[in-house]
Amino acid sequence: MRAPSLDPPGTGGVASPGSSPRGDNALRSFIPAALALGILAAPATAADGPDKVLPFVADDYGKALAEARAQKLPLFIEAWAPW
Repeated sequence: MRAPSLDPPGTGGVASPGSSPRGDNALRSFIPAALALGILAAPATAADGPDKVLPFVADDYGKALAEARAQKLPLFIEAWAPW
């Protein structure tokens, strides 16, 4: 009993270089769709500008959290380690 072929139909078992079983059309239609989704998903409030910026607060999580909540802004936490 012979195992079924995994090669694309019509290739005779030999795929050309750079070809894929799904075809290149899947990738060509995916890229513009992904870019459009990224543009549409971008926040519309980004144009508000720098007037809605929290000042940098070092080593006081409670103060930073309270200021972010009071101004209804997201809180960015930077963490690092020397290792």
